[in-house]
Amino acid sequence: MSYLSSLVSSIAGLILFCIGAIGLSGVTVNPSPSITVLLSPMGYGNHIDSLYYWGIVFLGFWLVLYVFVRPAALTALAMVLGKSLVLKGWLPLLGVMSL
Repeated sequence: MSYLSSLVSSIAGLILFCIGAIGLSGVTVNPSPSITVLLSPMGYGNHIDSLYYWGIVFLGFWLVLYVFVRPAALTALAMVLGKSLVLKGWLPLLGVMSL
């Protein structure tokens, strides 16, 4: 069972790492709508998008390491769902612009 959970964590980490690296490099890709929604800009500026992609890269690397996986997985899930909610307009980030 440990090998299976390590494999799943590594695959998820590699996917997140690649999404973050592609987002940081600015390469346009169009493989599927479920992935390209994570690559679309949030509309709050390049700095916020860059922080998001660096966070995704960090979490992907953390998941590949397979050390304390649950906090990394929970944070990655929150970031992915949060971006989806922001892009759909259900979660506006009004206080971000005052930073």
